Amino acid sequence: MRSPHAPRRHVATLVRLGVVALLAGLLQVVAAAPASAAVPFGDVNVLESREPGRVHVAGWAIDPDQAGAFVTIHVYVGGQGIDIGQAKLSRPDVGAAYPAAGDFHGFDTVIDFAVVGDQPWAVYGIDTQGGPPALLETGRVTIADPSPTGAVDSLSSSVHRTVDIAGWASDPNAPASPVPIGVYIGGPVGTPGVEGVPLTANLARPDGKQGFSGRIATTRTGAQQVYVYAGNVPGTPGTHALIGVKQVTIYVDTTPPDTKITSAPPTVTADQVVQVSFSANEPNATFQCRWDQEAWFACQTGAQIKLTPGKHQIAVRASDAY
Repeated sequence: MRSPHAPRRHVATLVRLGVVALLAGLLQVVAAAPASAAVPFGDVNVLESREPGRVHVAGWAIDPDQAGAFVTIHVYVGGQGIDIGQAKLSRPDVGAAYPAAGDFHGFDTVIDFAVVGDQPWAVYGIDTQGGPPALLETGRVTIADPSPTGAVDSLSSSVHRTVDIAGWASDPNAPASPVPIGVYIGGPVGTPGVEGVPLTANLARPDGKQGFSGRIATTRTGAQQVYVYAGNVPGTPGTHALIGVKQVTIYVDTTPPDTKITSAPPTVTADQVVQVSFSANEPNATFQCRWDQEAWFACQTGAQIKLTPGKHQIAVRASDAY
């Protein structure tokens, strides 16, 4: 951090005519003070971006017309203006250089900005007596994109009207935190009739990223576009990001399960209570049984049935879960 230097009033004088035009529409600019008034002066010791989407700014400012008053600081990056409040943090080095003003004229804060990439910046001190803003310093800063990143690793459909999806996401400001995921079947978010399902990227992966996977039920059929978005971790800058668009054909099961009787009583038996076992080639199938052309009834494999003497016939059928 640089030590406070002599007031750079010549800078403020050179830009006085252009400041009002630059700030118009961004922050309120007050009427000019009498020509005899001195403008605020100070220094920007730090303006840098250490985190994606954020700028750290620090410095000091004094108004020579009222040395004990606190100067309000406006910070502009890429055309976006922020009022960071008054410069009133303790700066003993400033107090030593300007004893009449005292120590409390510093500012130091971190600001979230919507702009990214290489951007111009300017810091102004607002005159406490209503004079024009004073330019303290200008420069350029590079801000990394704070929005989450990610990818869809796999997308398929092999179970009736469901989609299996897997991928990863990461928020650059919180790489170890879970990331909210939105999966939209049938088009991008906001499309009429699109089916949206939330997931969370919180699965451990060897690469250290936050993984996600899930099986999603859908009413849609045929070829569908699937859009996947990653959301910001709460409390971090940036916006939701599209991390993948893939097409999948939704599988629709139209084939009934294949049913087999695996165990039945002998052709001739003296037992009046018999047991029948059966199975199907699909998981989660349900069964119905029928004796001698009577009504179908729900049954389970291994069911025991009481019979009367005579000839009997059993039938078993299965239905899948769809």
